[in-house]
Amino acid sequence: MKIAIVSHQPTVGGLTRFMLALVHHLALSDASLELTLFAHPLIAASDGVAKLTERASNIEVVVVSDRAIAGPPKGSTKTQPGTSQIERGRLWRGTRWLARRSDWSYRLAAETSTAVRSLRHTSGKPWYLFAFPKHVLDALNTYDLVYFSMPFFMEPASISVPVVATVHDFNHMHFPQNFTKDMIAAMRRQSEYWFSHFDMVVNSTPFMERETWSLYRTSVNRTSVIYLPPYSFDSIDKDLARRTVDKLRLPQEYILYPAQSGRHKNIITFLRAMERLKGSGRFIPFVITGVGIDSLGQPGLFIPPTSPLSEPHRFLLSSSLSRGIDYCFPGYVSDHEIDCITRCARLTVSTSLYEAGCGPALDGWQLEVPVAMSNIPPYLEQMRFLKTDAWLFDPNDPDDVAARVDQALSDHERSAAMVRQSREAIGRYSWWDAATLYRNALEKAVRMHRSFL
Repeated sequence: MKIAIVSHQPTVGGLTRFMLALVHHLALSDASLELTLFAHPLIAASDGVAKLTERASNIEVVVVSDRAIAGPPKGSTKTQPGTSQIERGRLWRGTRWLARRSDWSYRLAAETSTAVRSLRHTSGKPWYLFAFPKHVLDALNTYDLVYFSMPFFMEPASISVPVVATVHDFNHMHFPQNFTKDMIAAMRRQSEYWFSHFDMVVNSTPFMERETWSLYRTSVNRTSVIYLPPYSFDSIDKDLARRTVDKLRLPQEYILYPAQSGRHKNIITFLRAMERLKGSGRFIPFVITGVGIDSLGQPGLFIPPTSPLSEPHRFLLSSSLSRGIDYCFPGYVSDHEIDCITRCARLTVSTSLYEAGCGPALDGWQLEVPVAMSNIPPYLEQMRFLKTDAWLFDPNDPDDVAARVDQALSDHERSAAMVRQSREAIGRYSWWDAATLYRNALEKAVRMHRSFL
């Protein structure tokens, strides 16, 4: 079967880790599959995609945007995604190093970045109105099936072959503050079209499947629940992990919250809980990763009130928590770095209010780290399915979060028992199992295909 996998947005974090893990295991689990990854230039140039093409011969990468599509270089059967990422990585690290030297340089870098983005947007249509060029559509229609790993921010398009999408969440419905009004309007308009044409929608938990049914009635009887396995599927040596952590200048002991800037991540409640713990005298530093997080707590830095990071930023500036002593925010880190940071953490935490599933917990269970997380339905469903264990708290109650984190750190025996149970349980469900379930869903979509007419 020839499958086109579309990853048209330069997303980072869990969404990209999910896509790379799925494509990797689909390719290696069935050599007869012919997979083509139609990827945004930044994704195509990532180290993760480079590893994909090194490990599997049945994956081709095509760089795609709504302005241009580029195939493999002449004389090559595949793209060479590693080169531009090396150059971009050095520039990005150098800029971040300069920005951290002083507050004025940080503000200058931020203002320059905003100006550049503004020029880019005024010179063409906004990125969230992505449209497939005709020659891209012609290419997609030659495949047996098209799969979207993130089915939002796409203008309606005529695809005549079966289409499958993984719908991770409906964040824009619950937390519209994470988006502009124009983005919300575009997503709703685009989604009405796409959800009426998907042959199959894959959700990560029954909770998300029920949401899909309630929002898009045409999806009823066209969904499949496939739980997420751990994003980290390579073994992580503890000594190598420690060297990576030291290189990032993180504390020797720390609590980890891998997050992003969205309001649903509920960073403010986590920060309030940490301040309560500091006041109790039972406290170790904490680390939050994610794009934009490294700006939090920068003295003199203004973050607009409309930003999801505004409230956490203002809280840190007025709290008793000290930057560089009580907390460390390295910003965006690579997949390898987050695996290493997780491996060395005393505790992995997620205070999210709404998710498809808990990525930090999956990695914590895999890498033998205790987990403390919100008692929200998708997290509980995930835990029941996997038969893992975690410290649970009410994500709306900083006192409850602080109490459970304190227990997780002080009750060594119970936390160790949770780690043992979870590590054994998580080993019974892997990406190989998920790849098999995805293959079944894709084949079912082909059988029940409804044409885009």
